[in-house]
Amino acid sequence: MEQQEIDILCVNTQSKLGKQGAKLVEMISTGDISAPVFTAKHLALHSLMRSIKDYDVTSLVLTDEQQFTAQEKITDLIGVRILHLCKEDWPEINIYIQKIFKHKITEGPIAKVKEKDPPELIEMYEKNGCIKDINPSGYRSVHYNIKSHECDEEITFELQVRTLLEEAWSEIDHSFRYPHNLNNSLLSHYSNLLNKFTSPAEDTASMIMMVSQLESGRLSIKKRKVIANYLKIRNKHLKESMDVIPKSLK
Repeated sequence: MEQQEIDILCVNTQSKLGKQGAKLVEMISTGDISAPVFTAKHLALHSLMRSIKDYDVTSLVLTDEQQFTAQEKITDLIGVRILHLCKEDWPEINIYIQKIFKHKITEGPIAKVKEKDPPELIEMYEKNGCIKDINPSGYRSVHYNIKSHECDEEITFELQVRTLLEEAWSEIDHSFRYPHNLNNSLLSHYSNLLNKFTSPAEDTASMIMMVSQLESGRLSIKKRKVIANYLKIRNKHLKESMDVIPKSLK
């Protein structure tokens, strides 16, 4: 295949992926047609994003000697991200995803977690059918591979669900370190340091949400006790998280 042919094929492929990604975002945001009452408007979603693999990756796949099509070779050429505010929002979002795509999920949910994440967080994921995957870089997210027929043809895409704070760290890490500078020890050091700030920030966000719920006065006594007890646990983990941050930076 000549380089000019590869260039044209890559441009056409990325254009098609972009249109398919836009359709998927629209589908997720409006909800399942068969259950119009259960829409994304009822969830604690902050935003929906889509991404397409860049030219270099698409070109590599399209020129592979095995002649796989791009979407057969790599399942995350199209990526859709659901961003939410607090970790505790995820179980309801997971139910929504399961309703939208039903039997179309080919892999997942896979919870990418840190080695020292609190047990109650791991329990939340496992209770909701997640496969735990400890990520050494500190990356946190819940991933699904989904085969959809909603667009013009069958496509497999990767759906990622994470908090805004997890997204912020991931975007910074992917902009400067991953995947081309993985062996740069200085970049890795500062990326890990930033990641250590993310955990206590997420715990604080969860506590803000829970205190707000308690102050609303609309909860039952039983629910208030559950939240009050959970706040004690989160506060303890917050203190432990702060201990891993160098004293010179506190």
